[in-house]
Amino acid sequence: MEILLPIYQFLCDTQTQNKRSSVGFSWNEILKKHTFLPRIEFENMIFSKAKWNIEVAVFQKLFANKNLLASIKIWQKENLIPDFVELVEGDNKLLIDLKSEISIRMLLDTIKNRKKFILEEFLFLDNEFIKDEKDASYCNQFVVSFYNEAKLKQANNE
Repeated sequence: MEILLPIYQFLCDTQTQNKRSSVGFSWNEILKKHTFLPRIEFENMIFSKAKWNIEVAVFQKLFANKNLLASIKIWQKENLIPDFVELVEGDNKLLIDLKSEISIRMLLDTIKNRKKFILEEFLFLDNEFIKDEKDASYCNQFVVSFYNEAKLKQANNE
């Protein structure tokens, strides 16, 4: 059995010999140095979606205003951020609707223990495949919330 593992590894390595493992575009270190990176596209191909590198402290200041949605709208306009974005965590992405206070508060709760977070433009809005009888489009992403009832009661009492 010990002999099979190196042989298996060797065969796996030879299968991609002289071939690229993937083709793509990545900003790598540039994203860390800039707060905004535009969409990169050529003809009808998108190589990289627009990205925003945001400091949590700056985002948290928006919550000081009593009218959160108005504060977010001004921030969006200043930073050219669309209404629908995705929070990027490695290869995981969470759709955020910046017109929804619940969605904004969910974003804050998710990023509150970080220094920075990345938002990426969300491209699929108008021509979705999932539609209801009134021809309204739906995104093929589901968010399921779990909560601890005791902690929820405790938070409401504070």
